[in-house]
Amino acid sequence: MNFRRLLLILPLTVFFSACAEFPMIATQNDIVKVEKSVSKIEKDMASIQRNQAELGSRLEELMENLLAVTENVDILARRIEKLTGKVGTSKISKRTIKPAVKTSGAKEIYDLAYKDYIKGNYSLAVMGFTEMLERYPRDVLAAKAKYNKGECYFSQNKWAKAIDEFDGVMSGFADSDEVKKAKFKKTLALLRLGKNDKAATLLDEIIKKYPLSNEAKQAKEKKESLANQQ
Repeated sequence: MNFRRLLLILPLTVFFSACAEFPMIATQNDIVKVEKSVSKIEKDMASIQRNQAELGSRLEELMENLLAVTENVDILARRIEKLTGKVGTSKISKRTIKPAVKTSGAKEIYDLAYKDYIKGNYSLAVMGFTEMLERYPRDVLAAKAKYNKGECYFSQNKWAKAIDEFDGVMSGFADSDEVKKAKFKKTLALLRLGKNDKAATLLDEIIKKYPLSNEAKQAKEKKESLANQQ
């Protein structure tokens, strides 16, 4: 009797043991599937991020190209306008040309060039200031146009050209308020060129000649900065 019971109990024990292990095997398979899914998602996310980075870089490049094209179009339009103006004046008899300066015309050209300068369109601004100086060399805005032309070159790191324009302000508009500004900005350009001795001499001149001006204050600060660097 005991032997027969044993024969009955043994298969049942094996059966229930297998049933107990089955959920564990199923759970492990589910974990593997989930890990594979997570790995695939991570790869997809990495791919999306790379595509976004490439798209952003491409978009930035396109924007830069668009700005360059726009600036070139503006320059071309200004040149055409300038050329058209020259052609038109060449047909006018010398008897009809009046020596008087039209301030309104000078201001219009100056304002347009100054807007280009503020926007950072330095090449266009230089063209506008040059045109204004050629057409209205004795206008009240001529000194400002000459100084701002120097500022355009300074902003483009063209130190020698900037110095030429600032010298032009000092020699051509000696009574203008732009002179002290031109002198100080010239010292900065000289420092960029490594001509520290000439810059120091000019700083002393500014402090002595314009003691109460903002430029004199800036000159003192610049001298102190140079002294601390030595």
